[in-house]
Amino acid sequence: MRTREEQIGALACCLHGQDMTANRETAERMVREAEQRVRAQIGRDSERLDWLEKTRFVTLEDAIIGWRISFIGERFFSMKGTVRKAIDAARALSGSGETE
Repeated sequence: MRTREEQIGALACCLHGQDMTANRETAERMVREAEQRVRAQIGRDSERLDWLEKTRFVTLEDAIIGWRISFIGERFFSMKGTVRKAIDAARALSGSGETE
């Protein structure tokens, strides 16, 4: 994996424009925004895992129509087919978590 500085340098070279200082600033901003998005996703995933850990008797299964979560006799489905969407739907319906 390239370092942050290597990524910024490579991105700055790819940007069209004659002012390398402006290109570098744009590249730094783009990398910073990407890092913030990754940190936000990691934070949401941590919240999902915390919810799964605290919720008793949880079953997570890959069903034909998408990921299914069952807990305490209730079933919640995600028609989108991702684990994240299934967890978010179950959290919202159980009233024990924020969703994005």
